[in-house]
Amino acid sequence: MKTFGFLALIFLTTLIGCESSTDHGANDSQTSASTKSNGVYFSLTLPAANFKLTDTLTGVFKVINESDSVRQFEFANLQQHGFQLTDIYGRVALNYPVIFLPAQSKLSLEPDERKEYSIHSPFRDFKGELIETGKYKMSAFLLNNNSPQVILNIEVR
Repeated sequence: MKTFGFLALIFLTTLIGCESSTDHGANDSQTSASTKSNGVYFSLTLPAANFKLTDTLTGVFKVINESDSVRQFEFANLQQHGFQLTDIYGRVALNYPVIFLPAQSKLSLEPDERKEYSIHSPFRDFKGELIETGKYKMSAFLLNNNSPQVILNIEVR
């Protein structure tokens, strides 16, 4: 009887351990992505891949010059970075910046220098209305086609 109890205990421990491991794996979603272009590394990092509609979308978009020469970017506005949330049908739900400040700006990065841009936005469209819940592609980028888009999948519930 003790052997049966011991085997049952091992079975239950294994079962609980597997369920815990499976649940953990199911909740593990990609929260960072990166790409490289012309010696410059671009990355997007979010604190989570799943958000509540009442949360604030936060993250960091980094630009790092990994080349041996200075990289310069010119912008038609004061804003240098942007981000978008696009739904599964390709419709833009959030777009930053909404308003451009008319003044040219430049970004110059020495070798190994980095620039970090904070992302901080409620899940509200340009009219101030909450976006729909669902799955989205979030992209971050330098404006004026100065970088490729770095894309992550997120879900808003």
